Amino acid sequence: MVGEGLYAKDLVRELQRHRSDRILFPGALYGADYRTLQRNALVYIQATEVGGTHPAMIEAMGSGGAVLAHDTPENREVGGDAVRYFDLRPLETLSGTLHECLRKPLELEEMRKAARQRVEERYQWEKVTSDYERLFAELVD
Repeated sequence: MVGEGLYAKDLVRELQRHRSDRILFPGALYGADYRTLQRNALVYIQATEVGGTHPAMIEAMGSGGAVLAHDTPENREVGGDAVRYFDLRPLETLSGTLHECLRKPLELEEMRKAARQRVEERYQWEKVTSDYERLFAELVD
């Protein structure tokens, strides 16, 4: 599990109770280490409660990761039907969603394919740039 969780200390503490040889908490990772871990992770969890479009979630989807995301309008806009959603309260909802996904490897593989396809369709730099240029042109008119 990667990251610092500066604004969710209770959640981090609860999750770290499960630390083992199979579940690691290396803290924040960047660059090649981050990309390698992301490409090889079984599941990516986007547990943030604030913010807009999170680049890490898009990166996880684009790398072919199965994504579980906190059920916020922003995460739903990014993930659409390619992502499984959970509520943070109660915390058991995340645990239940994760266990359910881990018991269904074929469903995880379908999620990976759908996530990669959604990123390819919506989050390519050329498309994002064109969309911004079109929006700015409309605002100027």
